[in-house]
Amino acid sequence: MDLEIISAIIFYAILAVVLFFNRKKLSLMSKIIIAVKSKKGISFMEKLGKHKTFFKILSTIAIPIAFYFMFVVMSQILFNLYYTVTIPNPEPTVAFVIPGVRIPGSPLFFPFWYTIIAIIIVAAIHEFSHGVVAISEKVPIKTAGFGLFFIFFIAFVEPDEKKMLKASNLTRIRIAAAGPVSNIVLAFVIFSLLTYMDPLLAQNYEFQGVELVELLEGYPAEQFGLEQGMIITSVNQTMTTNLSSFTQVLVDIAPNSTVPIITDQGEFNVTLTSRPENESLGYLGVIGEQSWTFKENNILSQTGLVLFGVPHFRTDPYERGLLWWVAMIGFFIGIMNLLPIFGLDGGIILYSLFSYIVKNESRRNRIAMWVFTFFTGALILTIFLPYIL
Repeated sequence: MDLEIISAIIFYAILAVVLFFNRKKLSLMSKIIIAVKSKKGISFMEKLGKHKTFFKILSTIAIPIAFYFMFVVMSQILFNLYYTVTIPNPEPTVAFVIPGVRIPGSPLFFPFWYTIIAIIIVAAIHEFSHGVVAISEKVPIKTAGFGLFFIFFIAFVEPDEKKMLKASNLTRIRIAAAGPVSNIVLAFVIFSLLTYMDPLLAQNYEFQGVELVELLEGYPAEQFGLEQGMIITSVNQTMTTNLSSFTQVLVDIAPNSTVPIITDQGEFNVTLTSRPENESLGYLGVIGEQSWTFKENNILSQTGLVLFGVPHFRTDPYERGLLWWVAMIGFFIGIMNLLPIFGLDGGIILYSLFSYIVKNESRRNRIAMWVFTFFTGALILTIFLPYIL
């Protein structure tokens, strides 16, 4: 059985046990979310929320950031939909994510444990940010906790509904923007950290060459005897210890040129063909990934690999490191939460904005309904149309 599936079974078995022992605390939220409510963490939110001026400034700064990324994600969804309906045999541009499962059309495989841990961290930060800003805006938090939406883990904070309804539109926008913007900012901080640390981390690795993970049928690599699993260390008398040097060497070689290729299993003379999308460039016909090893394989190196991943390359899902996944998942959860859809932060933000512009509540509700329904439909079509057309 696949290790990822075993991991999922173990995780959901542990979660089932936790839910069983907390069954008296279980409740149903929005008729579809099984939730465990608690007051843990609220006292810490209240301590931070006392710094009202500080969080008012931060949450106000978050508003234009939220509107910017709301515009970005709305534009991207519309562009994706246009692409889907106008291009023959379109590739999926949006896909569901199930940790540990390869979804057709998704460009990324999400390793189970990295994804689960990243979602827990991202969800906690997201909801904690909502809670602290709400308290700083004098909207008390009644409960906090976690739950399941089908098989998806979620976290939540539950503000006092009466206080929330009485709050100003600006307060509601600040509270709603705090969660997704905290995820987006964290993502940029982590990606910047990884970029800065890459040269330092690289000193712990030895990059051995480019491992052939797939040979395309009918192309030179297969025809001239290269095999899957070989590690290419030199092309045309140029060392190719990393993917970038390997790619650059091939770009500089013309089609029909015969070049020596050195691998860990011997030397091969290969005549390149033309690249399918650009006939002026030589083409080998392989899919490769970075081959590497630790200079010193110890607990420090292993910890660095888990947290930071392999510097520069990060080609394999488990070589990206936990921090990379926290940043990537946090960024996409942040911007997707800014879509103007029912139940998402973007819906709250846009409706509160409409409250400034459209004073008539009935008219405002109709406009919001049309906008929310339109983008919900656009998202659904973007996901499913490529499999229908």
